[in-house]
Amino acid sequence: MQWLFSLNGDFTQTKKQARKRVNGFIDIIGSQSFTIIYFRDNDLKIIDSYNNMVCYSTPEKANKALKELIVGISETSNIKYIEFLRK
Repeated sequence: MQWLFSLNGDFTQTKKQARKRVNGFIDIIGSQSFTIIYFRDNDLKIIDSYNNMVCYSTPEKANKALKELIVGISETSNIKYIEFLRK
C-alpha cells in the first residue's frame, strides 16, 4: 500500500491543513507500520528516504520522531511531498 501527501498544501487546503492531515495519518496508521518513507520534489523525484522507524522503543516515540522530522522540512526546501509505503 502507498499513500502520497502534499506538505505545502494546494488549492484545496492550506499548508497547515496539509501537515495536520499528515500528522493525523501517522497517528492513525502508526509510523512503525511503514516499510519506507520517501520525500519527493515537485516532479515527484525522490530526494531522500527513511526506513528506520522500528529502531524506536515504543510506537509513540516513533510517531513523535517522524512528526518532528516533518516539522523540520521548510516551505523553501525541495521536499514538497511525502510518500508512505507499507509492504
